[in-house]
Amino acid sequence: MGARMGVKNLNRMGIGAISTSEGVSRFLKLFECDPGVKQVIIAGRLGGLDTWSPMPLPPPEGLRFVEQVLYIEPGVELKARTHLSLERDLYIQDHLWRGSYLFPTVFGLDGTGVRLCHW
Repeated sequence: MGARMGVKNLNRMGIGAISTSEGVSRFLKLFECDPGVKQVIIAGRLGGLDTWSPMPLPPPEGLRFVEQVLYIEPGVELKARTHLSLERDLYIQDHLWRGSYLFPTVFGLDGTGVRLCHW
């Protein structure tokens, strides 16, 4: 599909590409960990693909950093916004640098490279 429509056009539609090495890595993981299903799709983000409609999930409740869901791909990705405040998020008061409160770096670390067999 990428060759026919062009990666830039697909990206504008919300459809992401993954590298060949990432696709191979994900494919090989299927042999290491049984996903428990008969059909599997290995793909990047499919947000703008009209033929892909995953089952909607109920809105998450009780999760501190998930107030406004911007994008969700069940079992793959959750993109959300939240509002931080000094009154509610007391740990921020310990992260004052040059007059600005900062979000602790350890909270923003990416899980890339973590190897889990969770589908």
